[in-house]
Amino acid sequence: MGVLGRAVRQLRWSVGVRGVGGTVALVARRLVGADAGAKRVERLVHAFDTEHGVDTSGRIGGSHLGAGHAHDVFNTAYVGVPPSRLRHAVAQWREVAGDRAIGEYAFFDVGCGKGRAVMLASEMGFRECAGVELDPGLAEVARRNLEAWARTGKARCAVRVMGGDATEVALPELPLLVYVYNPFRGPVVRKLLERLEAHAGERTGEMDLIYLIPNEAGEFAAFSRFQKMWEGGVRMSEEDQRWDDADLEDMGQVWRR
Repeated sequence: MGVLGRAVRQLRWSVGVRGVGGTVALVARRLVGADAGAKRVERLVHAFDTEHGVDTSGRIGGSHLGAGHAHDVFNTAYVGVPPSRLRHAVAQWREVAGDRAIGEYAFFDVGCGKGRAVMLASEMGFRECAGVELDPGLAEVARRNLEAWARTGKARCAVRVMGGDATEVALPELPLLVYVYNPFRGPVVRKLLERLEAHAGERTGEMDLIYLIPNEAGEFAAFSRFQKMWEGGVRMSEEDQRWDDADLEDMGQVWRR
């Protein structure tokens, strides 16, 4: 994609997020240099990457992500989940929904980015671990990461990453744990829930969902067969606090369909 194409994509994303007025105000501030003194944020390489020889660090704004898909405008951002936060969320899920053995479930990361959550989950005893990523660049990085991860012998199950839109790709067989780390905004969350409803069909109690940073949780109101089982803070370890540009505690939810 050329410079003009990237500029148009970023403009569409900004209008979708900030509206026309907010976008115009942002452009005006930059033109007069109001952001010139803003602190430059360095890219910190997480200890997870240096230990395992993978690349999952960094933050990429939503305006820089996309695949030429209509859903590009609803992207939030890429940032890898702090490992301790994912482990805590899975532990909460097991506490409230642990009526089946974890080995019966497939783990499915919606908007898997560079694949950190898929790698972490593959150590936990799931039947299989998969992810889907719309941005082709991130999906390719995730595939390379999973190849490197598999060579370490840490994966206890099959791992894979699919490129494409989460509302369109084939989903793993039930029972299924869907993992969502705030990858996109409301309209796509709604389409995702419609897709999950159709996948579950008449079968109940065989699909659970972990939603971290649940900014679009209001979308569940239209899907009465999803029941919230838990909501609360999801802790981060002191080690992760050294590396991750994130709040010390974010909210998380567990849902059952």
